[in-house]
Amino acid sequence: MALAGKHAFVTGGGRGIGRAVAAALARAGAAVTVIGRTEAPLREAVAAGEAAGCGVADVTDVVEVKRQITAAEAARGPIAILINNAGSVESGPFVRDSIKSVAAKTGRPQADVLAEYQKDAPIGRLIRPEEVAAAVVYLCSPEAAAVTGTTLAIAGGEM
Repeated sequence: MALAGKHAFVTGGGRGIGRAVAAALARAGAAVTVIGRTEAPLREAVAAGEAAGCGVADVTDVVEVKRQITAAEAARGPIAILINNAGSVESGPFVRDSIKSVAAKTGRPQADVLAEYQKDAPIGRLIRPEEVAAAVVYLCSPEAAAVTGTTLAIAGGEM
């Protein structure tokens, strides 16, 4: 367990990539705290053993995030790994929306929208959250101690 004894704090840890990262870090031995805006998926992550604790906070609320950090450190010790997965960004609707909502907005079947997203992808599919999580665990591990000043693109060949 490469990350045993480490406390990891994951923002946006209730779903998607954040949840996959939290689960992977927990499997690697870290004591994981997840925070996010919606309590139910955070509690589900804890119940599933994918996190040791959780808290509700919007990352744009600095006071609330500081409160969650203080509570997490009181419960699980100093944070050694910080995963800033959540954020606030203004983006176009196709970046922001899921395949389901794009399909609803355009009237196209979800399968067609997914096929459109995938048709030009070199690997013929979308990146899975678990693939991103595996890279995060590696970068947090002692084996990555010499990895500095680089960008690790999990892009399926798209560059």
